[in-house]
Amino acid sequence: MYIATIRQGHCSEGPWKNTTLWVAGCSIRCQGCFNPELWERKSGRRVYLRKLIKAVRQGRTSGDQGVAVVGGEPFDQPLALGLFLLAVRALFPHHLITVYSGYTLENLRRHPKKWLALWMTDYLVDGPFMPRQAEDNLGYRGSRNQRVIDLKRTRNNLGRKIVEADWDHLIVLGKDQLSGPPHLLQKLLPTHSADCGFVEKESQPEMELPANRIYNSAEKEKMPF
Repeated sequence: MYIATIRQGHCSEGPWKNTTLWVAGCSIRCQGCFNPELWERKSGRRVYLRKLIKAVRQGRTSGDQGVAVVGGEPFDQPLALGLFLLAVRALFPHHLITVYSGYTLENLRRHPKKWLALWMTDYLVDGPFMPRQAEDNLGYRGSRNQRVIDLKRTRNNLGRKIVEADWDHLIVLGKDQLSGPPHLLQKLLPTHSADCGFVEKESQPEMELPANRIYNSAEKEKMPF
């Protein structure tokens, strides 16, 4: 995949620590995008699967509980994304996989090349960022139109109903910390730091990658995503 940045111990893509990958390249280019510098694929470089898995393993060693893929637009590289997530699922079966996409699930499920990545994903945060629907208290999404979709539960009901997860009001009690949306943590413990969704700020190792080098409707209904 073409990757701009990899970070371990990141906690802005769900109420737990993730090894987070920022992919390079985006065909959607939402108005008000947080990462317009990642619109061009040349903003990153090609990173092979072995190195990506090494980064996930390092994150697990330091306490990461999942993998998150953001962008850019991850599904602009659907086959590479699917193979990476398949490897994560095989090697780290207890890791939670979260993918952020500017496409909606309804759009993604129309494209067979994107099915493997959808099958491997636990949570999909879908939809374009819309500045007019942006709010500060949405937890782990940028604008109200975006959904946190529990793809595992959606698959379990064969896709007849899209099951959404409420991360806006979720607080997770860990061994030595609370995690959740900063606006909730600040209300619970106003004298503590709620930086990055945790009560106490923790170090976040970062791996910067140098830039510049990088069907038909009937078939759709059969897909349980």
